[in-house]
Amino acid sequence: MADVTFLKPRTVAQILARGIVTLAKVTQSARSDASILMAHALGRDREWLIAHGESFITKAQTEKLAAFYDSRATGMPVAYIIGSAWFYGREFIVNDQVLIPRPETEHLVDEAVEHLRARANPNLPKALLTVLDVGVGCGAIGCSIAAEVPNAAIEATDTSSGALKIAEHNARRLHVFDRCRFYLGDLVQPVPSRHYDVVVAN
Repeated sequence: MADVTFLKPRTVAQILARGIVTLAKVTQSARSDASILMAHALGRDREWLIAHGESFITKAQTEKLAAFYDSRATGMPVAYIIGSAWFYGREFIVNDQVLIPRPETEHLVDEAVEHLRARANPNLPKALLTVLDVGVGCGAIGCSIAAEVPNAAIEATDTSSGALKIAEHNARRLHVFDRCRFYLGDLVQPVPSRHYDVVVAN
């Protein structure tokens, strides 16, 4: 359990410092993790923490933060604790039903977007370009492509119904759901006879 001193009135800076010490025992990103978790617990951004280090926070907030630190100390990823992760400049809802999108995967989106834009027909600006996202997970790749290429239609597969629900939710949040279709099944099995301009997989 987190140190009981979290439950006493303390300032943002004091609790953040203690959180860093606590998490340093289990992760090399203790400072970043502690800041992200505190910002989420307080409903603030990380810049606010720096500017308001002498501010006191409530007992309820400290209890919530202590629970966050407990979860992180057991090895739970920060993204699962706060329920979201950033990818390609957008926030995606995640949970333990999906993998957390990784920054290096953004290069895959770069390549797909460049390829699709090169294939676009200037004489048919509204012609849809088709993309298959195999193993869609939270939808980070497919939804990002749809958001970057307005005339891209995304079809996506996954063996997890839970993952598909998350992907659909993210597609709605990013306002690309009308150009996305999601299928339950392994790899390309749900769409065996279709052809696509791009096929992507993480």
